[in-house]
Amino acid sequence: MAPCSIATGPDATASGPAGHLQHVQPLPRNVPAFAIAGSLSRAAPLHGGKPRGDGLVPVASALGWHDDPDMAIGIDPARQWIAYGTGHLDLLCSSLVYEQIKGWLGGASDASLALPARAMRRSP
Repeated sequence: MAPCSIATGPDATASGPAGHLQHVQPLPRNVPAFAIAGSLSRAAPLHGGKPRGDGLVPVASALGWHDDPDMAIGIDPARQWIAYGTGHLDLLCSSLVYEQIKGWLGGASDASLALPARAMRRSP
């Protein structure tokens, strides 16, 4: 999901593609948000590089990141996760993805909700 939506009303705050206006759709405050991104990269990039997307969705878009902090969705980093070595459709049947979701939703405390987004590596 993209971090912003196209709008042409008076609330719009930033210029978007083809002259449309965009504004950030804030997440509901009382609903915990989680995000998983697939990446065709086999492991986290070294030296601060950006991981490749899943073949359809860029990692930044999947996790709600944006260069402009006012346009970022703002999902807690502990609730973001990248499935390395996983294509877009592979996310649907990945046991690693299932385990991550299970860990998040299985009643774990906030401190143990997730491994860091760059910690998991999919085995070949």
